[in-house]
Amino acid sequence: MLEPVVSVFTDSSGRLRLLWRLPIFAFSLFAILSPLFLVSPQWLQLMLAVILLTVFLGFWAARIEQKTLSDYGLSRDLFFGIEFFVGMVFGVLVIGLIFAVSVPWSVPGAIMISSAAVDGAFWMFLFRMLLVAYWEELIFRGFLLTSFREWFGMKLGARPGLAMSVLLTSVIFASVHGATDNFSWAAFFILALNGAIWCLPVILTGRLGMSIGLHAAWNFSQSKIFGFSMSGNESASSLLSAEQAGPDYWTGGAYGPEAGLSGIVALAVTGILVLAYHRAFLRQEGGK
Repeated sequence: MLEPVVSVFTDSSGRLRLLWRLPIFAFSLFAILSPLFLVSPQWLQLMLAVILLTVFLGFWAARIEQKTLSDYGLSRDLFFGIEFFVGMVFGVLVIGLIFAVSVPWSVPGAIMISSAAVDGAFWMFLFRMLLVAYWEELIFRGFLLTSFREWFGMKLGARPGLAMSVLLTSVIFASVHGATDNFSWAAFFILALNGAIWCLPVILTGRLGMSIGLHAAWNFSQSKIFGFSMSGNESASSLLSAEQAGPDYWTGGAYGPEAGLSGIVALAVTGILVLAYHRAFLRQEGGK
């Protein structure tokens, strides 16, 4: 049996090196998705993008990486669904915590409840956030984290490699949000921290379920339940709302909690909840 040829292009397993795989992956995915720029409405465009991404990544995993979609966190077991639901609950809870703590700093009499906000646009926004969360988690915490972890693990060792993978993935995640309105260095730092916290469930379980749930509920709760700005986009209507009068270092100003101390507090609580869940329940799965 012939040994794989090691070269500037291939590694000891016969695969293309990561340096070449990543740009080829990005270019190929862009080429596949480009026709969707002509598709409207946005929800349909997102849905088709998610389908194409999943199919393409499945092909890439099998033909290029010698992996399966499960290796990127898309398992089809019961725990994936349970963790997705738990992640949704955690996401609503932590944004609700920000709202509750922010109430004393709100303009007196400005806290409102509006049942009229629960309309078709409310549920369509939830659907869009689920698609966005699936897309971003599969790319960042699925494909990129897995690829970087494997490569850095070989170069640096398991734990340093994991730390470097989380850092690099999270910095890229924050950077791609740089085009959003009212972006700042504070937003960059907290979004990078956000990305690192959402790596945690994947590292602990090997599944994307909780990260997708957290991501979707985090975005949805900010904009449609508690009336915060979400990634620089002001909420048009929400179930609850409060005119924020607190300092920008807490509220995040026009960008929302993802640029303020309140966002850091929420992420710290999220990390504690994820660790508590893992400690309390996942041992039943076999002591992961």
